[in-house]
This record gives sequence, C-alpha cells and structure tokens, in this order.
Amino acid sequence: RRTMRSLLRVRASRLSAVAGRPALALAAARALPPALSRLARPGTRALSDVAAETDGEAEEAVILSSPVLSRAIQLLLTQENQGVAADISQDALVQSILLNPRLSNAIIAYFTAHKDMAMRAAPDMPGREAALGDAYASLIYACVKMRRLDAAFDHHNAMRLAGVPVDARVYAALLKGCGRAKKVRQGESFFRELLARGERSARDVTVYNALLNMHAHQLPRSQFLGPRHVADSWRVFNDMVAQGVIPNEVTYNSLISLCSRTRSPDFRRAEMVLAEMQAVGVPPSNITVTALMQVYGRADVVRRGRDKLAELQKSGIAVEASMWRPLLHRVASRGDVPTTDEIIDEIKLKTGKEVFDMYQYKPCYVHNYRLMAVGHSVGYEAALKALHEAREAGQTDPLTYNYLIHVALGARSEKLSAERLQRANRAWEMMAADGMRPSIALCHRMLGVWAQSNQLDRAEAAFESMRGASKELL
Repeated sequence: RRTMRSLLRVRASRLSAVAGRPALALAAARALPPALSRLARPGTRALSDVAAETDGEAEEAVILSSPVLSRAIQLLLTQENQGVAADISQDALVQSILLNPRLSNAIIAYFTAHKDMAMRAAPDMPGREAALGDAYASLIYACVKMRRLDAAFDHHNAMRLAGVPVDARVYAALLKGCGRAKKVRQGESFFRELLARGERSARDVTVYNALLNMHAHQLPRSQFLGPRHVADSWRVFNDMVAQGVIPNEVTYNSLISLCSRTRSPDFRRAEMVLAEMQAVGVPPSNITVTALMQVYGRADVVRRGRDKLAELQKSGIAVEASMWRPLLHRVASRGDVPTTDEIIDEIKLKTGKEVFDMYQYKPCYVHNYRLMAVGHSVGYEAALKALHEAREAGQTDPLTYNYLIHVALGARSEKLSAERLQRANRAWEMMAADGMRPSIALCHRMLGVWAQSNQLDRAEAAFESMRGASKELL
C-alpha cells in the first residue's frame, strides 16, 4: 500500500492534464441564475468583457468548451434550488469534479465571473441587489460542493462588507459545508453568532435542516453515529420546534436518514418519524421512502421493509425500483438467493423495470444482485455464470463487473491467494473488453491488490486508464 501511495502521489498531479488549450466560451444568459439573467439583456456588458478584465486571468474565468463542465454547472444550479436534500444522491458527476482540480477550478471561476458581472453593474440598475445576492449565494454553494469551506466563508464576509443582504440559502450552505468538512464546532459557533447578531433568517427551516444534517454527517460515511452524535441532531430538531419553526419534508427525510446512520439502526423510530410526518400533512416523497428502506436494510428487517413498501404503495405513493435497492443489497450480500429472486420479481411486477432509476448517468440492472447473491452463496463460478447470462441478455453495467471482482477477491480480511488474484484479473480484463469503466472505489481496491501482489505494471496501466478518462472530462 505504501508503494502504491507513493506512485499515486507522484502521478496524481497529471490526472487533470488535458491536451490543448481550452477555448474561451463564456455562456450567455441561458446558463445564468434567474436574477442574473435579467442583467444579461441587450445593452448590458458582455460577460466575456467582464472576465477579460479580471487581473489578466481571463482564461480562469471561463466556461471551457466542454459538455461535462456545462452539465456540472447546470447540476450545481439545480441542486442549489433543491436545497440540502439534494445530497441524498451522491452524484457521479460531482464525484468526478472533486477528483479533477482543473474542472473544479473552472466551475468556481464560472460562478466568480457571474458575481463580478453583478458587482460591476450600475448601482441604480433595477434588480442589481437581487442579482448580486443570487450570484454570491451560487458561488458560496459551489465552494461548499467543491469542498472549499474557507473560500465560502470568505465570500460570505465579503457579502456583509459590501452590504449585500445575506439570506437563509447562504447560511444553510455554510452550515452544510461545516458538516461535510467535519468542522461541527465551527458550524455551531457560526450559528450562535447568527443568533447573537439577531439574524432573522437564521431561524429559517432551511438553516435548521442544514444544522441538523451537519450533526448527522459529522463522521465519515464508513463510520456510524453513536448516541452522542444522534442526540446532537435531535437537540437541533427539538430546538427548531420550540422556536415555532415548522418542519418540512427535508426535515423529516433527514431524521429518517439519521436512523439508518446509527450503530444500531433504529427502524422503529424511523417509523414514528414517518407517522408524524403524515399526521401533520407532509406527504412522503420517493426520497422519504428510499431513506426508510435504507433503515430497514441496515437493520436487516427486510420482510418488514417489504411490507411497509406495499403499505405505502396502497396509500397512493408511486413506487420506484430504487426503493427496493437497500433491501435487495442486504439479502444479496448475505447470499440469500431465494429472497433475492423474490425481490427482483417483485420489482419487475410493481414497476415494470429491470433497471434502477436512481442512477442518472449509468444504468444499473437489478440482476446484478443475483450475481452477488449466488457468488456469496455458491461461489465464484456461479457468479461468473450469472455474468455470462447477463452478457448474452445485454444487461451488464460497471456494477456487474464490480460485484464479480469483489466475489473473486473475497472479503478484505481473507488472504489473497494466487487463484483469487487470477480470477479478479480475468474479470477486470473482461470488463475492459466490454468497454466498461470501473468505479473509483473498485480502482482503489484493485490498485491496493496489485501493489500487494507486486503487479505494478497492471497498476500503472489502470492509472493511465483513469488519466485518460480524466482527459475526456474536458
């Protein structure tokens, strides 16, 4: 592992390298937030003119001629409108952005350029203050998403010094950033400072939701919350209610999700939250149901989860294939082939689909979990047979090979034998032959395996493939 870390450190700086110079292609009003769109009307200065004056670094304040960058910016704007709950889906595109410093810098430069354009507008121009507030809010949100918390707070301070009104969106984004950066004390101190200053928008439901989520995400995803961490989140909720702030769907979704992140998943409390949510007239959404199924899956009460899902469907909630995924993953990971087959049939019967609809940028076939189940129950050869059947049916995706390779390698605690390594290498080659790109997590595991088995040539080749994929982003 130490050898591979050294290799990655030496080569990481090359990951974002791209051939050629990016074209200057600043977007027109179609990509702007609503308030900025009003400023970009005929007669106003072109955004490219504004960018060209930013300290001679115009190229850093541009939209690169890249479809991926355009999608990334639109995604961030959409998620900003959706609020904190948007983070329930770990978007593959955002993860790619975080691994590519140049792409991340270009996104920040884009939002900075819009802020600068709004700043340069005439003081008496109608809508200038709202446009500037929108531009700052979007820039701060982008900094938080790009894990640049210090820069986000710097922009917030600049807003206040410039006399630009700061609203709940900005406070929520900063608190959310504190949670992602695991800086809970900083977030708590910031919230107390808002209350001490008498900021009315600090008592907004959006801000409380962000504060609640900050406590819920104070540990890495691989770690589960203990009683003290859970108590912090419930304390925020109780304070919220005591202050007369009315919880909304995001609040209840966050509390249900919290129940799945505890060391002992509390499905009964999650059911109580759902009951309260329905009692006060807040209709559960597909995000609510998926979060609830995650609690049942982690608690290993799959039968109860399936019954609850049927109950919710009868009450009029439209079900989606992704709602069964936590339950399916639980039974497949323990090698329960009969129940895995039952749930797959149930998904097809209730939704008419064989693909999980939560994967926005790649398909994910439900049959992948049968491969996992037979692999854990019968062995690698059974999983390989399931893969061949999926290939013949044209129903393979990167996750299919991901599960096959994990079955081939066995548990991380198991000794890596020559046979296991050979099987994993063969599966990796099949994946490459089928034009499938591995997930980042799978790449990391295989890099560790190759380093352990002294197959550094394979590791180098895989890293070059990752580098090539990074080039295609731009």
